[in-house]
Order: sequence, then structure tokens, then C-alpha cells
Amino acid sequence: MAEYVNTVVKGKKFVNIRKSEASKSKTDLKGNWKIGFCLEAENRGKELRLNLNWSADCFKRHLKSDKILICNMGMSGHWAFVESNKIPKHGHLIFDTDDGHSLVLVDTRRFARWQWADGWSTDRSPDPVEDHLLFRGNILKDINKKEFQKPIYEVLMNQKYFNGLGAYLVAEILGRWDKNPFQVAKEGIDTELLSLCRQIPSEAYFLNGVRVS
Repeated sequence: MAEYVNTVVKGKKFVNIRKSEASKSKTDLKGNWKIGFCLEAENRGKELRLNLNWSADCFKRHLKSDKILICNMGMSGHWAFVESNKIPKHGHLIFDTDDGHSLVLVDTRRFARWQWADGWSTDRSPDPVEDHLLFRGNILKDINKKEFQKPIYEVLMNQKYFNGLGAYLVAEILGRWDKNPFQVAKEGIDTELLSLCRQIPSEAYFLNGVRVS
């Protein structure tokens, strides 16, 4: 989704942020947006981060952003870039450009959430694919904590340590690992399992054909 957003918004100037009447989000979207801003997307696990800047520098990665909006997509949320008069029925978060287009968060189930932040959420781990060494380190430093006395299949769903892994990924990871998923996590987590936490999401990414050319 981050790649898609960055592709469709490249060179675009945005002048408004709004939400649908059906949205129950309490995040205040009021602001002097009409002066114009550009945005860039980044991802970490299940989080999507939108960096808003009031200059063309927003297209240069790793610069400090003027505002940061963290989005969680829920179970079915996705983004669409459409003409502003053709907003999808379930489009709930809307960024309008100055040339009649809109970037829209479409979410049929309305599970998606967004909020202003200073950076990434503190209760989620580094990305197991993009920041794999940090991901491993975050687990190993806490391996003696109470959480890791739980069964492996349960711990793998904890986003504090396994950010981005959902039910289907965990099932595939444990299937490939082919060891007892009910054993205590502290005793069973090994190098092979942690490597699969990077390999399987990477395979899913390419098999689903989501890379934007």
C-alpha cells in the first residue's frame, strides 16, 4: 500500500483532508490545508505512516515531517486514487488534490483507524522484513519475560514482537517450520523460525503481485 500511495501521489499537491459522514473516527482533521502540502507513505508491519510536508522536500526520504498520520488498515482497508467526484461508497478518509483528484482510504468494514502521532507506535516491533536485525533483537532482549512463557503459536500473534504477522502468515510460518507450535516460546523460538518470519511475508508480497511497476 505504501508503494501504491507513493506512486499515485508523486508530484501531487493536496489542499484538504476530510472524512466521510459515516466515519466514527474522532481524530481532528481541521487545519489550514488549503495552503497546500504533499505527502509520502512508509510502512512498518501493519502500520502505514503518512508524512505530510509543506514543501517539495517530502519526496526526499527520512526528512523530518511537518505532520505524521499513522493509519491502521483493519481487515479490509485499502487505498484508491480517484476523481474527487467519484469517491467510493466506503471511502472514509479523503485527501483532496488541487487538480480534482483524491487519495481515499476505502474500508467496507470500518475497522481502519488513523491518528496524528510523533512517529511509529511504541507498542509495535520493528518490521520483520525491512528491519529484520532490529526485529530479532527486540525479541531476544525480552525472551525471559512472561510473554514468552506462552505457546509459540500465541506469541507469534503479539504485535509488540511480531509486527505485521496475522493469522494466515503465522499458519504458514508454523507449517514450514514443522515443529511443535504448542511448546513454550522461550524454549522453542530458534533462528529458523525467526528467518521464516522474514521469508514468508516476503513471498506473500511477491505472490500477491502488489509491487507497483
